[in-house]
Amino acid sequence: MVGELVFARGIDGDAPLNRTYCKLAGHYDFRVDPAPPRAPKKKGKVERAILYVKGNHFVTWETKDLQEGRKQLTRWNVEIAAKRIHGTTGKRSSQ
Repeated sequence: MVGELVFARGIDGDAPLNRTYCKLAGHYDFRVDPAPPRAPKKKGKVERAILYVKGNHFVTWETKDLQEGRKQLTRWNVEIAAKRIHGTTGKRSSQ
């Protein structure tokens, strides 16, 4: 099922669920609670990490070179992001 469409586009924000995905949810006994696309404030913790990186790393982005950018991101992750205290767990992200 890798790469299979999970949600089909609906009309007026109505997003019908893919049948196979519903079967998977039933098999593993979890509830599907879809959030609208490109709505990070409605996705909670799932999107929070992305907002954190955008707001704390990419505002300091200093290159247009992909390899150099990866080095900067790795350095930022080790020196800054991994040392922050997680708001929910109260632990460092690196622990």
